Amino acid sequence: MSSKNFSMTTIRKIEIANFRCIKKLDWVPSEGMNCLIGPGDSGKSTILDAIDLTLGARRQTTFTDADLHGMDPTQLIDIKITIGALGDELKDYDLYGLYHQGWAGDREELEDEPGPDLETVLTVRLQVAEDLEPTWTLVSERAAAQGATRDMSWGHRAANAPTRLGAYMAQHFAWGQRSVLNRLSTDRAKASAALTTAGRLARDSFKGKANDEVNNTLRIVTEVGEEIGVDVGEVQALLDVQGLSFTGGTIGVHDANGIPLRNLGLGSGRLLVAGMQRHAGGESQVALIDEVEHGLEPYRITRLLHCLGSKEGDPGPQVFMTTHSPVVLRELASDQLWVVRKAQAGNARHTLSCPGSGAQSTVRACPDAFLARSVLVCEGKTEIGLVRGIDLHRQSQDMTGINAHGVLWADGGGDNAFARALAFRRLGYRTAILRDCDKQPAEADRKAATEQGIDIFEWSAGNATEDEIFACVPEGSIAKLIEIACDWRSEDAVDANIKWASDNAIGIKECREAFTAEMRPFLGKAAQKKGASLYKDVDPAERIGREVVGPNLNACGSLAAVINNVFAWAEAESDLPPEADDGAAR
Repeated sequence: MSSKNFSMTTIRKIEIANFRCIKKLDWVPSEGMNCLIGPGDSGKSTILDAIDLTLGARRQTTFTDADLHGMDPTQLIDIKITIGALGDELKDYDLYGLYHQGWAGDREELEDEPGPDLETVLTVRLQVAEDLEPTWTLVSERAAAQGATRDMSWGHRAANAPTRLGAYMAQHFAWGQRSVLNRLSTDRAKASAALTTAGRLARDSFKGKANDEVNNTLRIVTEVGEEIGVDVGEVQALLDVQGLSFTGGTIGVHDANGIPLRNLGLGSGRLLVAGMQRHAGGESQVALIDEVEHGLEPYRITRLLHCLGSKEGDPGPQVFMTTHSPVVLRELASDQLWVVRKAQAGNARHTLSCPGSGAQSTVRACPDAFLARSVLVCEGKTEIGLVRGIDLHRQSQDMTGINAHGVLWADGGGDNAFARALAFRRLGYRTAILRDCDKQPAEADRKAATEQGIDIFEWSAGNATEDEIFACVPEGSIAKLIEIACDWRSEDAVDANIKWASDNAIGIKECREAFTAEMRPFLGKAAQKKGASLYKDVDPAERIGREVVGPNLNACGSLAAVINNVFAWAEAESDLPPEADDGAAR
């Protein structure tokens, strides 16, 4: 293979039909980092496998009925992947001119013929019919009209194959055919000569050493030869010339103690292979990584992502990865993420949606929520804690937790709640808002949320969450609310807040010993004192939900009505299939 003027081959378009859980998918990925997120059965791993199977360098690939969409043998697996940034040899007109196509990046459209304002590209196609035998071809209407067909040459396919950083990385720590080490090496001829010499030395060293152990067998071979007239002479046990075949894969990298690096843990192995791939360069730096966080501590996740080019100004190598880790989401830019959605009723197409740079603050603030099926945007930490606490109490009563329905809460950041809810909804998440009602949102925000199908749950008119709690809980629970506030702040701080809220009419002593209904508004106001709030964090609000509101919900009036509606909304997801392991459901 020539090394002249190689570019980094880049995937421009992916088209998948009838492969596993994907009926139809058309996707134009980014040039650099592409991180797929979504529920466990949405097809993230299937997309990575489609790339690997179509562009990978394999002599044999086995398909089963499980790879067919709906296990329907009448549905042809048809995967087309268009690659651009071609090196000189793939641009060679004599080799591939009939199969060259044109890519209009600004329009994200593919033309069958190259043109002056189009990038020259090739489209590789993998088809699997009812007999489960795969065929790889290059796509061209012009070639089809002439009855011509071909695939990329084996050398070009091997040079442009993506690197899979998965559980089976041992191949990259030996000089095998598809190893990254091969792309790093310049002295392959010398290594081949050394392997040939090593084979001969091994045969010479073994010569005669096994004769004593198999002497009786050797004698029988000689006697049988004489009986049937086959002159074999004096036979001996030697290493077979063909059986002892040293190849590049025989040489592996070992540490100072002679331990092979293929024994490294999964996380360390991924880090090292990713680094070697970046250093190797060559025609292809497309990398595929399923569950990128697997086997790595958070700080090493960050290191791996940096090694893969997550922070590069230019696109850098093209990476396709999946994740279920909020650490990964915090580290990546929002325009490096793609939310995978399964086909909905009445529409056979899978979709991938990119949050875009406008959603960066939402990704940073609420990374966990992007990994759920449905999102409850709570106005702030108090509302999150309250819902968490009530949910924990419900679970203690053998009720299904809200997370089991695929729902996760997200911090709306106060006034940003509607903007964040809209960001989730536009990406296809089923979304609701739980908010205070002490300050009305802009009418345009409420209208936009309603039009997008976002459910809005809010307390009684004019009430903040603290107002609603103190207005609705049974009288016998007031002392417990005060106790939680004292544990979180201090008795003196709570007393000072109550006196401030009531203009010194009452203090903590009166609330404990002579509580009346008229004290409820003062306590609600005291809990919200700016700079000295009593519950404005997840932990104290969670205690309120678990120890006070949850056990007494039926006696909490309007508060109970809102909470019951929130949980009814969450449980409406129960008719969806449960989360499945992505490797199994694919």
